[in-house]
Amino acid sequence: MAGEDQVSAGLGGLSDGNAHDAGGDRTRGLIGATFGPTTPGESRYARRLCALLGPDMLVLADRAFDGNDLLAAVAGRGAQFLVRLKSTRRPPLAARLCDGSFLSRIGEVVVRIIDADITVTCADGTKIASRYRLATTLLDPRRDSAAALIRLYHERWEIESAYLALRHTLLGGVPMGFVKRPRATYNRYNGVMQMIAALDLATGRLYYRIRKRKRWREVLSFLKTLRVRWPGEKLYVIADNYSPHKHPQVRA
Repeated sequence: MAGEDQVSAGLGGLSDGNAHDAGGDRTRGLIGATFGPTTPGESRYARRLCALLGPDMLVLADRAFDGNDLLAAVAGRGAQFLVRLKSTRRPPLAARLCDGSFLSRIGEVVVRIIDADITVTCADGTKIASRYRLATTLLDPRRDSAAALIRLYHERWEIESAYLALRHTLLGGVPMGFVKRPRATYNRYNGVMQMIAALDLATGRLYYRIRKRKRWREVLSFLKTLRVRWPGEKLYVIADNYSPHKHPQVRA
């Protein structure tokens, strides 16, 4: 939520619909964002972003976005999705698959259902357990195993964290709709995560990675990924005087 009377929505997409390389050496882009009053709801705002989706994208979404119409709109664009379902949903069993997942149907969309028991251990040793039910259009368990898709779903939080950091200044540095200052105290159970990013000025897309550290090695690896994305083209990189940016191997 952005303040008391503003809401924002964003859809995150990965450049490859295959889950077997989840967490690999890839970048992710901020495809689009929309803002407005809370009355229509986040799901309706998300529908506006579906026009930006394509067959080479995979959408990760929380249970607030598991509506039949929205999922049908995503699938209608040719994109794949991996979405957590609300606990009240009981998709029918059509066929049991070899990895324990099963085929089902949400509206007119054929999906694969994956049940996962998630346990998180906090910094103080406290354990929080919950059951996740995921729905995906990646139907082949031999190509995209249930374990790989569960790991992949974790990337939703990385994308969302980057989006939340960006949404405040999407309009030329003007804060977006905040009427109250957010709390200054919060918990970082997994430490501070670093975002290494590059803005494509030609398209307005942001390519980024989330890493635990930001050393010259991570910066160099990210630059190499950009080179792979645009082979043979002349790239202009503008960076500040942060020490990893000035490392001899990065400058070379």
